[in-house]
Amino acid sequence: MRKLKLLKVGIVLFIVLLISATGIAQKKITGFVQDATTNLPLNGATISVQNSKIKALSKEGGKFEINTPSGISSLTLLISFVGYETRTVKVSANSSNLVVNLDQSASNSLDDVVVIGYGTKKKVNLTGAISTVTAKEIESRPISNTQQGLQGLVPNLNISVSNAGGEPG
Repeated sequence: MRKLKLLKVGIVLFIVLLISATGIAQKKITGFVQDATTNLPLNGATISVQNSKIKALSKEGGKFEINTPSGISSLTLLISFVGYETRTVKVSANSSNLVVNLDQSASNSLDDVVVIGYGTKKKVNLTGAISTVTAKEIESRPISNTQQGLQGLVPNLNISVSNAGGEPG
């Protein structure tokens, strides 16, 4: 009699645990992130759920998986990648094989930051001589290497190349 009572309690406890486990189960959203013009995969894109701390990165081939809590029928994903516009996508909580195309950013983000040999600084905080040479300026010149292209375009630039020994000049 006592064994039967213990068996009943065990079965009830098992059922309660099973129900609670399905209540906190997570749903998985899967998909791909790619360039909108070339359809090439973007590895390392950030996929995050809006207004939460849930995030994931796209892996090889642009594939991503992001877990969402149960009880949510739809949510908004924010997809971002360096050099591309951030995209907002509304999806259902159990979406699979979602394809997200990111457009390249039209703005030049390096206008305000100068990369120097030992770090980065904002252009307004930098002291010293800074010159900018655009690709259009170099394209119009008959040159065979980059050093020749910069010579004469940047004031006080002196480039010397050592051909002996393979050491950088």
